[in-house]
Amino acid sequence: ATYTITPVSAAGCEGDAETVVIKVNPFPVLADGLGDTICSGSTTNIALSLSSTSINAVTFTWPAPTPSSTGLIGPGVGNSISVPSGVSGQPFIRDQWTNITNAPQYAEYYVRPIGDAATGGCIGDPDTVTVFVDHEPVLKSNWPDQICSSDPTVNLNLVSPTLLNPIFNPFPFTGVWERWMGSSWTVVSGVQTVSNGDQFRYTYTFTTTGCFTTLTETVNLEDSPTMTA
Repeated sequence: ATYTITPVSAAGCEGDAETVVIKVNPFPVLADGLGDTICSGSTTNIALSLSSTSINAVTFTWPAPTPSSTGLIGPGVGNSISVPSGVSGQPFIRDQWTNITNAPQYAEYYVRPIGDAATGGCIGDPDTVTVFVDHEPVLKSNWPDQICSSDPTVNLNLVSPTLLNPIFNPFPFTGVWERWMGSSWTVVSGVQTVSNGDQFRYTYTFTTTGCFTTLTETVNLEDSPTMTA
């Protein structure tokens, strides 16, 4: 911007006009819609990109993110990331979040991009980057403590774990039993003949979010009592 300024004395005399030029540097602007959706215990993978009309940024900085609930546990500090050199270089927000509640939660980052020295190093306005963290199933074991050796079987249909956080129950889910076959897990169901030490695992998955948890069980055979004459 250019200003033409003429000084005037108290007596009304005008001095020579001078031109004053003010250079207004632009600031970088984040792209719209940045964010991520993850399962509890997972790590975000948010690429910090700029608007298509923005100038370059050399640093992205943010204070500690704000969670929607005390049951959403993540980084308690902010960060500052410089743009890596190279064509493929790009900064990311990579933080782990754990949701111990019975419902999806979210956390907000307030990210500021900072321009390079060539454009004045201007600091952009903070923009909100939101991470949605889905809860995972919490299971209670219903596996028998002991199985009689006289009848070494277990009916998997009767011992499936109980969901302990059923706020969304009936939340669409799948529950699958697998049996360790010595080198890999194999999907099984129904009545299984077992030996001492055999391992089974149950995977409970919320189908709408893909979040899951796994519970592993081990067979403990109890010798059947015998009568003596």
